[in-house]
Order: sequence, then C-alpha cells, then structure tokens
Amino acid sequence: MATISLHIVITGSGAVPMAVKAMKAGAVDFIEKPVGHQDLLASIQRALDQTRDTAALCKFRETAATCVATLTSRQRQILDLVLAGHPSRTSPPISVSASARSTTIVRQS
Repeated sequence: MATISLHIVITGSGAVPMAVKAMKAGAVDFIEKPVGHQDLLASIQRALDQTRDTAALCKFRETAATCVATLTSRQRQILDLVLAGHPSRTSPPISVSASARSTTIVRQS
C-alpha cells in the first residue's frame, strides 16, 4: 500500500507565489499566522478527509489492476478495443473476429 503524506503550510508572511508553490508541491492547505484554533482544526479535518479519499482511490486502483490482470488475452483484446472507443453493444470489430453467437454467450456469462 502506498504511503500518503499531506502537508499544511503555516506561515507568517504568505505571498501568493509562495502559496501557489506550496500547493503545487502538494500542500493541503496554506494558512497565514495568526491562525485561529477552529481554522487549524478545520484544515486538519480537510487533510484527514483527503487522506481517506486518496486511500480509497488507491485501493480502487489496486483492485482494478488485479481484475485486469486476471483477464484472458481475448478479454484484454476486447477491453482495449472498448477503451479505444469501439462500441461494446454492437457486433465486435473485424479485428476481434468473433461470431454473433460467441458475443451473445460471452455477454450472458
């Protein structure tokens, strides 16, 4: 599992270019001092929420990669065609060369 690192930048003199640089570098929030108790807690909560969202996305990607890895070469060929924009509800493109009956059987399983 990937390690997720989130940063909150707190500064005494926050110029726009500094804030932009921090956000591009991956900061979750950029806060100028003095920072109130509630503002800091809200920033921390946003960082925690983002961590959960990022972890869920990483888990989803891992699951998807595992599923794709289990496809047969034929299934992978069809997936590649669908991802390339070929319609999946019509008869397969000539390059797949499957009969209409084969296509129906595969769709039903």
